[in-house]
Parts: sequence; C-alpha cells; structure tokens
Amino acid sequence: MPERPEQKEILEKEMKYLVMKNRAVYYFNEEESDDLRLLVPYTLRKKVVNEFHEDALQGGHLGQQKTLEKLKKRVYWPSMTTDIKEIIKSCAVCQKSKVNAGNRSREPLQPIEPPTRPFDRIHTDICGPLPKAMDKEQYILVTIDAFSKWLIASPMKNQTAQTVSTTFINDVITKHGCPNSVTTDCGRQFTSTIFQEMAEIFGFEHNTSTPYHQEANGEVERQNRTLATMLRGSVALGGDDWPETLQMATFAYNTAVQSSTHQSPFFVIHGREPRLPTGCPT
Repeated sequence: MPERPEQKEILEKEMKYLVMKNRAVYYFNEEESDDLRLLVPYTLRKKVVNEFHEDALQGGHLGQQKTLEKLKKRVYWPSMTTDIKEIIKSCAVCQKSKVNAGNRSREPLQPIEPPTRPFDRIHTDICGPLPKAMDKEQYILVTIDAFSKWLIASPMKNQTAQTVSTTFINDVITKHGCPNSVTTDCGRQFTSTIFQEMAEIFGFEHNTSTPYHQEANGEVERQNRTLATMLRGSVALGGDDWPETLQMATFAYNTAVQSSTHQSPFFVIHGREPRLPTGCPT
C-alpha cells in the first residue's frame, strides 16, 4: 500500500477540516458526519485496519464494506475506502473461511410484504453440527429480524424439536416479544407438533420454505454463511470455547451497518450506537 502523491494534495485541501485535540489530529467535516475521526498516519493504517478487523467484538472478520463502514465512524485518511478493501481482500483467514454459495438456478418468488416494525417477521434456521464445545453444544439456532436485521445466535446441544422450541422461547420470544410470523425451512424440528403448538400458544403464523424455494428463508441462510466465516475467522471451530466467541461475533455483526437499511441493527433497535472498547482509536 504505497503512499500516493495525490494524498498529500488531498490533505492540503482538507486542512480546514483538521482539529487538534489532546495532542492528536482529528478530521471533522460536518457535511459528511457528526463524528470526530482520528487522522491515521500512513505508517499505522494497515495496523489499525488489521487489528480492528481481527478483533472478535468489533471487527469479527466482517467483510470489506461492513469493516469500512465501522472504521469510517472512527478514523480517517485519504483513500481509506480503497486501502481498507485491499487489506481485507488480502486477509488469509477470510480467504480460507469463505463459503462458496454456488450458482444455483432459482425460480422466481412471489414478493413478500415488508415488515413494519422490529420483530414483526423473523427468519430462523439451524447451523451445524459443529465440533462439540466445552458444554457439549454442537448446533446454533440462528434467528434474523427482517426489519432491523438483528441477529440472534443461540448455541444448542442438539437439534431436537423440544430443544429448538425451548431455545426459541428463551432467546427470542422472552427477550423481543411475539412475532407476527416466523419463516423456517421444512426441517423436522420446525414441522413437529411441538413447534406447531408453540406457534399456536404464542400467536404467530409459521411459514415454511419449500425445497425448491429455499430463498424464502434466504435472510437467515445468508447469516449462517456470514456466521460461519466470522467464527472461523475468530477462532478455530475445533476449539471448545466457540459459544463465547459466537456471542462476540454476533455483536460485531449487529453493530455493523447493513446495506439494506443503511443503519446497524443495534441502532435500529436501540436508537443509538453502542459504546465500544477503546482499543481502536476513537
């Protein structure tokens, strides 16, 4: 990532946006953002990006765009968009853990009515089996809110209908309320009498995607692929502490800006951004 001559010219044009605070130089352009962003010198740029990208709680080996959006709130330098994308592109861990989604032919789907509020419509799927964790967990119940894109990842010891239903009640319903509709695949856990009775008790409509129309539950299937990449990037899946790492990876995802909403799930749900550790310059 060689120094570019045009960067000096750009900085000279932007001198009016530079602010000195506590012996550090910050960039502040109120037309772009309300954030005071630390100006990162050339020699530290790659280090800042790599450390943030590899941090399980904040970066979690997220992709290029999500890493860029997170860092743009905190730091600044000319051409940071290009530099960050190049650095992430060369991340060996991300390259190794990418999941090939393949090029499946798909039949067109009927449009789905958009949700009107958080946890109005949610999508749920199961990820696993994974290597056994310390407490014998092998599966993850993955739930995504269609409105905010809020992600819930719940470790499970097995994927029986009873375990799935209990986990869904404990981690979704008791924390976020009863949804109007839940979309799953046609797995036995979801078509079971137990799950159907739960749907009736809590008053939500249960929709299933057919084997030929898996895209109907595409929201959560995409998150499964993202989670798999983030987990492998944060810790080897053979480690027995992956449930703990999973929660940090989930937080990293929920605090990343989503392209569909242009906000992070955390901001949509809480109306504010979280206070983050100071390991990355603020």
